[in-house]
Amino acid sequence: MNQTPPTFGGGVAPPFMIKTDVAFVPLPLESVLPVTEVGVQASEFDQDLIAYQRVERRVVDGISSVQIWAESRGDFPNSITTYIAVNPTETAYVVSFYNAENSFAEAAIVPMQESFRVLDP
Repeated sequence: MNQTPPTFGGGVAPPFMIKTDVAFVPLPLESVLPVTEVGVQASEFDQDLIAYQRVERRVVDGISSVQIWAESRGDFPNSITTYIAVNPTETAYVVSFYNAENSFAEAAIVPMQESFRVLDP
């Protein structure tokens, strides 16, 4: 349990904090991916994005997946997003935001994202 009171103001999340969101999109994996390789320019619609740092093909729960590391502007300047092809017409994504100062973030985020499971309805 974290008993450290939050620091308010300044527009910056505390360095130890990690924020994770999960969403499902009714589109195939390849059409959801913002990038398939490092060095590709960000979309003009994502003005907060600075750079894609790493793109890796993964297998999560036996399913073809892609992990993308990115740097952007804002309270959480770093992110790792795992895109998972739930079925041919649906993609789930798990995105975790963190500060680069958090040296333990990647070690915590990657296993958590790769523990994602697709349950039968």
